[in-house]
Amino acid sequence: INGKRKAYPLGIFKDTKIVTDDFQGLQLLLYHDKASNYTVVYNRKIDDTALEFSRLDASKFRRDTNDVVIDAISGSKWDLKAGNAMEGSLKGKAMTKVNFKVVYWFILSDYYPDSEIYR
Repeated sequence: INGKRKAYPLGIFKDTKIVTDDFQGLQLLLYHDKASNYTVVYNRKIDDTALEFSRLDASKFRRDTNDVVIDAISGSKWDLKAGNAMEGSLKGKAMTKVNFKVVYWFILSDYYPDSEIYR
């Protein structure tokens, strides 16, 4: 983003499926499902408001919930895989996907040694 890179080790998803972060002016929501190895990154800003999601315990997710979370700002229910609000005042809105790549750290650090690491 803006010529900068930031690494998010998959280990941060040990006890959660979501992580929020601010990077290069974007309010990010990272979602990772260990069972399917599916990862997606969204800009969590909707209509000039950065949505707030809690880091949720992965054991609270059930397969039939479709990995749904509620944002603390609007109370809307969000499908994390699709990035869409399914219910609530933001129903029909969608978070914008952010380009990312899943790579091994040693590869990223070799090519881009100035990369930040999420902690």
